Amino acid sequence: MLAESVQLFTTIFKLTPTAVGPFLFLLGVIMIAAAFYNSILLLGSSQFFSLEMNTSPAAEHIIHTMPDPLLVCDRHHTIKVINNAFTEVFGYEHSELIDKKLHNCSNYTRLLSLIELLDTESSASIEMSLYDRDNYLFPAQVSASHLFNRDNTISGTIFVIQDVREYRKVMNEIEDLFHETEEQVQQRTQELQQANCALKEEIQRRKQIEGQLRHTAFHDALTGLPNRELFSEYLQHSFNKYKHRGGMTFAILFIDLDHFKFVNDTYGHIVGDFVLKQTAYRLHECLRDVDTVGRIGGDEFVVLMDEISEPSQTIKVAERILDAMQKDILFNGTEIRIGSSIGICFAEQRHSAPKEIIRDADIALYHAKQQGRHRYSIFQGELQEKAIRHMKIEQELRETVHQSGFDIQYQPIVELSKGALKGFEALIRWNSAELGKISPETFIPIAEESELIYEIGRWVLFRACNDMSNWLQHIPSHLKHITISVNVSPRQLQSSVLLQDIENALAESMLPPENLVVEVTESAIITDTKGALATLNQLKEMGVKLHLDDFGEGYSSLNLLYRFPFDTMKIDRSYVSGLQDNHDNSEVVRTIINLGHSMKKEVIAEGIETSNEADALRTFKCELGQGFFFSRPLDEDMARLFIDST
Repeated sequence: MLAESVQLFTTIFKLTPTAVGPFLFLLGVIMIAAAFYNSILLLGSSQFFSLEMNTSPAAEHIIHTMPDPLLVCDRHHTIKVINNAFTEVFGYEHSELIDKKLHNCSNYTRLLSLIELLDTESSASIEMSLYDRDNYLFPAQVSASHLFNRDNTISGTIFVIQDVREYRKVMNEIEDLFHETEEQVQQRTQELQQANCALKEEIQRRKQIEGQLRHTAFHDALTGLPNRELFSEYLQHSFNKYKHRGGMTFAILFIDLDHFKFVNDTYGHIVGDFVLKQTAYRLHECLRDVDTVGRIGGDEFVVLMDEISEPSQTIKVAERILDAMQKDILFNGTEIRIGSSIGICFAEQRHSAPKEIIRDADIALYHAKQQGRHRYSIFQGELQEKAIRHMKIEQELRETVHQSGFDIQYQPIVELSKGALKGFEALIRWNSAELGKISPETFIPIAEESELIYEIGRWVLFRACNDMSNWLQHIPSHLKHITISVNVSPRQLQSSVLLQDIENALAESMLPPENLVVEVTESAIITDTKGALATLNQLKEMGVKLHLDDFGEGYSSLNLLYRFPFDTMKIDRSYVSGLQDNHDNSEVVRTIINLGHSMKKEVIAEGIETSNEADALRTFKCELGQGFFFSRPLDEDMARLFIDST
């Protein structure tokens, strides 16, 4: 057994054969410590030590981190080991005691009496009073045992000391308690009752906290509505009931706030949070008692309408939501209007999981946005086909952006009275290798949503400026005034990098600013009037010309026309088509032209396709026009030839 212990000990501390001897002593100490197991339990830990100072770092660490004082002397009563606890309790330094005789210690007589007991017993434990270095006397429980060599001769003595002052203090307090009067007993009883009440209150408080934590885990912190996790549970329950128990159908309304990002960016997140709270309140007011509304992220809300007997029930709720969200939200005197779009999907047997219903409602929501926002759309099979095509277009669009796979065509803008060339409008074209030709009306909105519009717009801007700069170097001086018009989307206009992009494009191409026209739509400036005005004023200061595109779509007001520094208004092509055959259109066009002239702005008519339309516009004193009647959009080479032909 001893040999096995030696082998185990040398393995643990990684001792070489020559180091085994000194550690046999330490092994003996460990075995003694086991013999004093009950005493060591009082000490709170097992004790390990060695008379030799060449012990391994691990062994020394164990000895010096023991919680109770330990002293080891050899058979000549020379002190060989004390641990850190000993120095802390008695106030001695290691150097003051190591290799000193035990009889130099103020407690020698007391310890000697314990050693004498070992002559008749294998170990001894006595409670005695000991002095520390300052001669302060304190009670202690001292356990001692001899240490033996391999030949069973005594090699030394180990002392383990436990400071029992706290124990004595506790015992004295217990004795005092027995002498307390009946009044004190009653007082303690009362305190116990109070503690019991406090415990009950604490238990109740913890239950409340647990309830709050459960609520927090399953509810949106801002609005208090069920979050995605809890709403999914409700949806799963309705789905199971509908699918397996033959219950009535149910519907999902996927709701997205229109222009919420603009509110956050313009007014800040405090206002944005207020809008979300008001939205949650208004949605709740629009629903039936059996309906559930949740917030699943950002400005996205979802409604579960359970137990629907007629689709009209859902339509009525959707209409109430649209009406409620159209009303202004008042925040510190500021009126905020956002509106909402809704996608609706009714549960059907074809749905195999709740997530498919959410997916189809999301597809219907996207369709509602495409149709102009602030409306609802009900999911139908063809919407899924459109959604799949939409995803394919977006994927192809990303690849094309990275490969610069677009092209540009230029449509001439002419002076109606003389037919003289005034400039070109740059029009982006995309011929996808997989999907074929895709019109800008299809892929530009997708680029806006996916934020690819920034890279696309930057590419068009730089390409158009470079082409125009090249043309100016080879055309007669009387044509040096012609311009190149570049369309800027609402997202670009709101971007902080637009001005820098235009400066860089002009600098790289060396195109004079007066030869560049930036065209923005009415919808772009109405989205962020203050920010758009600041950006357009800076462009005007740079010398760039500004056109208001698609005037007449229904967004503009006279106030906008007066405040914004536009040079030219462009009449939307929908008013120009069939101009002579449509009296109402003629009057609208005449009014727009007169309005522009009254504000000293030029007017361009878009989409002129016949001589009759051109003649009517000349009659109305419209200065400029563009359309198939004059020329279809031209590639770079054909545009250069068109310039030469004028």
